[in-house]
Formats: sequence, C-alpha cells, structure tokens
Amino acid sequence: MIPQLGETLRETHGDITANFRFADGRAAAVLVSNRSGRWSRNITMLGGEGRLRIFDDGFEWVNEAGEPVDASREVKRRGETPTSRSVQIIADAVSRVLDPAVPAESPLDEAGILAVCQATLLSTRTGSAESPSTIRRMMQVSS
Repeated sequence: MIPQLGETLRETHGDITANFRFADGRAAAVLVSNRSGRWSRNITMLGGEGRLRIFDDGFEWVNEAGEPVDASREVKRRGETPTSRSVQIIADAVSRVLDPAVPAESPLDEAGILAVCQATLLSTRTGSAESPSTIRRMMQVSS
C-alpha cells in the first residue's frame, strides 16, 4: 500500500517545486524531478549584480545588462559520465571530512531543519503554503 501524499514523499515521483520566503526578504525556489533526461544540480542566483549560475562543473556570472562577467567550466574528461562526476563529488566531500586542516562545519539548526521539513510535508497534504514558524510554535521552539 502506498502511503497518502503528505505522510511521506518516499514513493513520490514526478516534479515538485518548493518556494521559500526568508525573514530578510530573500526568496528561493527548488525544483526537483525524476523525469529529466540527465542527472544534474544547478543553482541560479539573481541579485543586484546580475545572475550567477552554478553547475556541478563550474559557474557563469552575467551582469544586469546580460554581459558575461566571469565563467569557468571543467573540461569533461574522455569517457566521463554523470555518474563518475557524482562519485568524484562524494569522494571530494569525504576527503574534506577526513582532512584535519579543514575547519569543522558550523553547528546545524536541527529544530529549524525539522520545521522546514514538516512544513513541506504539511504543504503537500494541504496544497497551501505552510510556514516553518508555525511548526516551530507547535514544537515550542523559539527561532
């Protein structure tokens, strides 16, 4: 039996978009899909200085007028596949964790992460925007 949407996202497939609004006025949108042609991660940031797009293999910065400011892309090695690239990313992350010269990461806001996750699940159930601050109040955790 497949659980009802909103209980878990484990059996879900297709496309989903999460829209975020932050207290300082910033916003973000995350699109996730298992129906695209190839595996990739892309970040696009918009701001007063233009657009910055970050890819697994580099970045591209374009100013407000649409003119290139800076860019860098890794040259794909012969025979390299998206899977081999993802394996390299994981290997690099493990190397950083094991390297004593790399400073420790900042502590995580576990309550905040849990509140965002629970608000996301609630939003899939209700079909409406749900605020993590409401979940924090329910958990009796201050911001």
